[in-house]
Amino acid sequence: MFIYSESIALIASAIFSTASNLTKLFLQAIAMRLVGADAERIIWLRGNPVSDFYPAEALRLRLDGVAMVDLLLNEAGQVQEAQLLSESPPNVGFGLAGLDVAKTYEFLNPFRRPVLLTLTIEFLP
Repeated sequence: MFIYSESIALIASAIFSTASNLTKLFLQAIAMRLVGADAERIIWLRGNPVSDFYPAEALRLRLDGVAMVDLLLNEAGQVQEAQLLSESPPNVGFGLAGLDVAKTYEFLNPFRRPVLLTLTIEFLP
């Protein structure tokens, strides 16, 4: 009985994961890429402070940095996916930190449809 229940849980988990991935792929396919004035219409509402995600070694060395991330927002302005485009300086942890903080953000999305936009996240000690 235990093996059967465990198998059902694994199958359910795989189905949920696949459905979640398909939803993200669908949103990416229909999302409108925002640039220029359209991107400026997206308004940041809330999210954790950048300082919560500052890479420890970079903070110890008093390094500042930047992460550029692509965000996929749903109709409600929630981040559905974040992808690192670049980080500077490289290999210090600003890229991963930028992804982590961006995933906590919520925006006002006046387009009321999935959108893609690029966001620059600055880390200043």
